[in-house]
Amino acid sequence: IYARSGFGTDTILQHVKPGEYECLWKSVLSYLQIRPSDLDPQFNFDYKTSGLPEKLTRGSYPYYLPLGWYRYALKVLDKYGNDNAWIGQVDAEGEWPVAFYGTHSDAVSSILQHGLLPNAVKSGG
Repeated sequence: IYARSGFGTDTILQHVKPGEYECLWKSVLSYLQIRPSDLDPQFNFDYKTSGLPEKLTRGSYPYYLPLGWYRYALKVLDKYGNDNAWIGQVDAEGEWPVAFYGTHSDAVSSILQHGLLPNAVKSGG
């Protein structure tokens, strides 16, 4: 691919310099090292759907929906035995609060294989 110039109105792409560039396409699953068997499409959800509330309650804490985003669900049912209350959506006993965070793509495969290990968690950004 030959880039003639950047995209003047885009914050990032405006810095593209003219020149020859190799273009390599990878699927997101391949890039994140996720197997299709790690996903549970029945729980995917489009938060661009109109009429969604801004806030719900999960695990007795406020849960602010990520409006405008799309959720691709990981297979987590029965991850902790047969008790799936932790992943519930009705603010019931045993349900965990919901939080969204960014994870570097290099860490996704390890989290899927081993879970989120306490010694791997970093706080403060």
